[in-house]
Amino acid sequence: MYILISPAKTMKEERRHTPQGLPVLLEKSKLLHKHLMQMDVLQMKSLMKINDKLAIQNVERFANMRFDKAGICALDAYDGIQFKAMQIEQLGEEEWQYLNHHLRILSGFYGIVRPSDSIYPYRLEMQSRFVTEDSKNLYDFWKDTIAKELPQEEFIINLASKEYDKSVRSYISKERFIDIIFYIKENDKLITRSTQIKQARGRMVNFMAKHKVENLEELTQFAYDGYQYHAELSNDTTFVFVKEEL
Repeated sequence: MYILISPAKTMKEERRHTPQGLPVLLEKSKLLHKHLMQMDVLQMKSLMKINDKLAIQNVERFANMRFDKAGICALDAYDGIQFKAMQIEQLGEEEWQYLNHHLRILSGFYGIVRPSDSIYPYRLEMQSRFVTEDSKNLYDFWKDTIAKELPQEEFIINLASKEYDKSVRSYISKERFIDIIFYIKENDKLITRSTQIKQARGRMVNFMAKHKVENLEELTQFAYDGYQYHAELSNDTTFVFVKEEL
């Protein structure tokens, strides 16, 4: 069983853990880096749809980018609602090892990373219209290389956004790809709220680590902030969790 999540746009430089390895697709990241290094602030701003301050920051980040084990553990580096909800700082060594084995973070720049991989702060969203001489966008650049890093016999628990799961979905058999959906029931209608979805995804990762979840039945036991597994709305490849608003 492997868990897929999206990265965060924001990153921090906290070093709670010592990196244990390097991203497996680092050679392809170096190709992207070569192109990104040729961009000035205006080009970076246009590519990423960001303001001047962030564009300058990212030009500097890519200029200082290294590809070694002296970086930051990926799970320590990413910030944002989902990662805060994981409460990584409260997890022990066994939980950390569980996540390092089961959790994978999809990335526009690194492709796919393990929690303890050494990475450096960056920003490159998967949906960016980043063109190279051999690819029309990042989905075309990565093709099936990310999916190939996921064992074919394992279930894939998809907690990633559509922007990121698009990089692997078409390369993985439908029977193994388990979508996790979080709804809020309000006035007899099922709705979604971005912030609460991100929180729930993070809490599910925390739950799986603490309970060492190894099968789909155990996953249905997840309960957080009123969310409960809803069997009638679920099927073999879509697990739905509903929270009723009072």
